[in-house]
Amino acid sequence: MDKILDKPEVSVIVTAYNAEKWIDQCITSIQKQTYTSWELILVNDGSSDSTLNIMLKYASIDRRIIIINKLNTGVADSRNLAIKISKGSWVAILDSDDIADENRLLRQLSLIVNDDSVVLVASNSKSIDSNNKIIKENYYPKSSKKLKQNLFKVKRFPPHSSMFYRKTTLIRVGCFRPEFEQSEDFDLWVRLSVIGEFKLSPEKLIHYRVHNNQLSEGDGILKQYFYAYLALSLNNIFIFLKNNGKKEDIDISMYKLFFFDCLSKSKLKQNIEQFIDFKRKYRSTSSLFNKIKLLLINNNIVNYLTIHNKIKHFSSKIETVYINKNLI
Repeated sequence: MDKILDKPEVSVIVTAYNAEKWIDQCITSIQKQTYTSWELILVNDGSSDSTLNIMLKYASIDRRIIIINKLNTGVADSRNLAIKISKGSWVAILDSDDIADENRLLRQLSLIVNDDSVVLVASNSKSIDSNNKIIKENYYPKSSKKLKQNLFKVKRFPPHSSMFYRKTTLIRVGCFRPEFEQSEDFDLWVRLSVIGEFKLSPEKLIHYRVHNNQLSEGDGILKQYFYAYLALSLNNIFIFLKNNGKKEDIDISMYKLFFFDCLSKSKLKQNIEQFIDFKRKYRSTSSLFNKIKLLLINNNIVNYLTIHNKIKHFSSKIETVYINKNLI
């Protein structure tokens, strides 16, 4: 046990905000894992209910549980703090209202540990209701190619609660970016997709809870699309610059300022409702960049046309992405 405490192989990260209703089941699902070399990092993201007290109760009797108590700064910032202090070589994400199958860590580790090309392991899942009743079983593409295709088209993709990463890879791409506060997982997957392969465990290793407070239900999913399209557009611009850009013609700093200005909260508050209406009218996921371009132009966001006129023959298809840490 002491060896595991000093150097656990897997760091499980759970961030929670007012999660008193579900956090017990989440924690105990990790304690029941058949793979035992783990630590559980619980991040209380400024909860106003009894979430922290529940975390402290478990930590007092299980030394493998570490608690970060902080002000409410969001999921991305919370996960980054947990990654920073984590001791494991591997990082497993679990949402505070979900439940992990007892074999989750064992199965996912076996799929990545001997394959350096893999940057992400996900799994099939079961959807459950507030009473843990199984609503449906969810199956996702098996191949890395198809998973990436679905990602770029904002189609069926495994939940973040099923994600298992190599810690060094997360650090390499800069972990989670708080600018994409409602789609920080999507943004991370886009960046990971260009440096390695995705794998899927065919087993249903996550019980994904469906309830009324979820962001990913109703209009929440449309708000996530807004951030997702921005992430895709940002990365698409960087691959264009890599393949076609000339330093004497293109001021890269303008692109940085442009997109991060788009992501500022003040701009999003002004534009998010219009985007929801826009997305309802145009459900197709083709020509993603053209859609976000139209949205941005209509909202007169910082010199879009001036910047866009510097780019010749810009592709509107999201086929691949490019990350350069010096630019982002």
